Amino acid sequence: MSGNLQELEADGLHGRLIRGDGRPMSLIVCIHGGGCNGRYFDLRSFSFAEAVLGAGHAVLMVDRPGHGTSPPIETETPIYSGSLLLGKLVERAVTACDDAHLSIALFGHSIGGAVAMHWAAQSPPMLKCLVTSGIGSRPTEAALVWLGGLDGAGEVVLPHPFFFGPDGTFDWRAPIALRKSGEPWRKDEVDEA
Repeated sequence: MSGNLQELEADGLHGRLIRGDGRPMSLIVCIHGGGCNGRYFDLRSFSFAEAVLGAGHAVLMVDRPGHGTSPPIETETPIYSGSLLLGKLVERAVTACDDAHLSIALFGHSIGGAVAMHWAAQSPPMLKCLVTSGIGSRPTEAALVWLGGLDGAGEVVLPHPFFFGPDGTFDWRAPIALRKSGEPWRKDEVDEA
């Protein structure tokens, strides 16, 4: 990744800020889905962060609580509670970009989209755009059957074929990125979702 990398932390929430030289046009805050971490947005084979930098923006890749370098939080609502932590981390990133009026665009994927929507509902004044991907309006029958079979274990490990078929049969770059930044799914997040 080209650009200046800075590790940030606020209230236990960690993120990686990458910015180019000079002031960015805006800050794109990226929130990953379940079963991965902020690295999902910056892999050599599929780097959303590189595209953002190339367009003149800065990017903040957040590790949600219990993922990547962010420690877990004790709560019955990890998605909502995680959204409450975003404000201070985003403020740190804005300060690091040296522009108090920097516009924020928020991008949340899957469960990260739910976190993003919760934070957007708090009406942060610098938020100018919200984008989500990988969010459905209702679960599939296969997902409901799978959920019904959970045994109450602490972490949920989903086999790759559950989503993408056997290795080598699905070559879209996003699933490959997910595999490379993969972590166990957290049961508390699955329950809240």
